[in-house]
Amino acid sequence: MTSTTVHTRPTRGRVRGVLAYANLRRRHLGSVAFVTNRITGLLLVGYLYLHLGILYLLTEGPRSWTTVLHLFKNPAFLGLESLLILFILIHGLNGLRLALVGTGVGVRHQKAWFATAMSVSGCLYVVVVLAMYGVI
Repeated sequence: MTSTTVHTRPTRGRVRGVLAYANLRRRHLGSVAFVTNRITGLLLVGYLYLHLGILYLLTEGPRSWTTVLHLFKNPAFLGLESLLILFILIHGLNGLRLALVGTGVGVRHQKAWFATAMSVSGCLYVVVVLAMYGVI
């Protein structure tokens, strides 16, 4: 009689799941689009809280208004604002693509839709940044 033992590899729980999502090269396009939408959505929610904090500062009187306006003219702040525009574009256009694919429209062409959404986001981002810095 021979006894057979099954050797199982121990799982690492959530750490393994998070690391698996970090390796996007081996993911399907749907997973990449989902992770992209999730990350940009979380960043936008974080910005919302920051925005509410800045609005609260404006309730402190005219002196705080001057301080906030000075902050808004800072080139580093404008750079962060341009990233906000990029996140809005990516999240919005990718979300539109995901909604269409989820309802059955263009399922066979979702790679092209994703490439188009990201390309349009990139082009609009360049136009907005050039406008923010007064180039156009």
